Amino acid sequence: MTLLRDFLEDVKALLGEDKIVTDPWLLIGYERDYWPLAVAMEYTGKWDPEPPKVAVLPTNEEEVVQILELARRHGIPVVPYAGGTGVLGGALPLRDSVILDVSPLDDYGWHDKDSMIVYAEAGVPLIDLEEWLNSQGYTLRHFPQSYPTALIGGLIATKSIGQYSTGYGGIEDIVLGLHVATYNYGLVRIPPVPRRSVLWSLKHLYIGSEGHLGIITRAYLQARKIPECSVPFSLRYNSFKEALHSAMKLVQQGTPPELLRVYDELESQSMLGESGSLIIGVIEGPCNEVDARISVMENTLGRGLGDSEPALRWLEERFNVIPKIRDLAEMGLAFDTIEVALPWSTAYTAYKETIEKLMEQEGIIYASAHASHFYLSGAAIYYTIVFELGKLASVYNKAWDIIEETSSRHRGTISHHHGIGVHRLKWLRLEYDDNTLRLLKDLKKLLDPDGVYRDESIK
Repeated sequence: MTLLRDFLEDVKALLGEDKIVTDPWLLIGYERDYWPLAVAMEYTGKWDPEPPKVAVLPTNEEEVVQILELARRHGIPVVPYAGGTGVLGGALPLRDSVILDVSPLDDYGWHDKDSMIVYAEAGVPLIDLEEWLNSQGYTLRHFPQSYPTALIGGLIATKSIGQYSTGYGGIEDIVLGLHVATYNYGLVRIPPVPRRSVLWSLKHLYIGSEGHLGIITRAYLQARKIPECSVPFSLRYNSFKEALHSAMKLVQQGTPPELLRVYDELESQSMLGESGSLIIGVIEGPCNEVDARISVMENTLGRGLGDSEPALRWLEERFNVIPKIRDLAEMGLAFDTIEVALPWSTAYTAYKETIEKLMEQEGIIYASAHASHFYLSGAAIYYTIVFELGKLASVYNKAWDIIEETSSRHRGTISHHHGIGVHRLKWLRLEYDDNTLRLLKDLKKLLDPDGVYRDESIK
């Protein structure tokens, strides 16, 4: 506590007292992120986290660097907080740690309008940036599930992906440059350029790094013109296997829709009120090109694109998640969503095996999936599981084991876009062999020799 007290005195001299939060009631907001396990345990009164002692709120990049330098000097671990919309406990406070909340870093604007490059500090809400761009005829076209509340820094640190990823890619395809605050290298600046071939890709070192190697303070992002035409559609199939195969054909024929989602039979019914296995999508671009692409897609599938109503209904309701969580809790239920990615050759087999094993577990009352991000080589499979709250402790990790181990055995990844946080650390050995894990650990030690950045995580 003496080290923390001395650290706070130095930070107070740097920021002023009004940028330091020590009130226990105000610190409650930093006790968890949106990790479903934490949310469920909080609802049942069993959530007993290590409460943060203090949060600091720097207002510019230089202050972030100085706080990190002070943390190293005093031996204080720092946990970055950028909206708290992660779902794997990555923002949970550590014992005797300091929360560094980047939300006051909220400046954004044009870096180079002719090149459609915007800059945004780490605390900028994505929705604010998108609406500002929309008012001028531009867009990022990045719409993750956390869109209404996500901050730019958190999206980049967790390697976010959006609902239109099949057409526009993930956050890594939007980020052109970064600023990263470190205690041993000062402010690392990676200028935005169309493409760079200069030794290592430092930009990609920090995208998805989850605060382990430094704190992202600013990003340079590629905007684009708002599409002239946007055409929603739906297709109904008898089975998820058949629908998934059609999605593969759409992607591999070269002109897939910008948004593409494939629901299994259970999710088609429970989430969209439709029978069979439903595909919904949106095709965007210049109107004449959209018309031509629709013809190509229909020729590829040997059928016309269906009506737009299910897709329009999904677009209207897609961010309305919180009321559904509350409804489940009132029924004594909890949920989680777990995303993996698999090659086309094994995706359906892995899905089928996973669902069968999940439904064998006592305490799981519902298990379904959809595919929502697509590549020439495969797709992301996104599982939804509903548990009995009273049996959460006995079945939660078992469900995760089933999904992660089945994906790994079928040549898939353990995480497509939610990242690792603290919860997924236990499955890292499914993803990488011993040599690769040693490389990750050595890289962490090299860039964080004093253990300032979330030092409990990768060891």
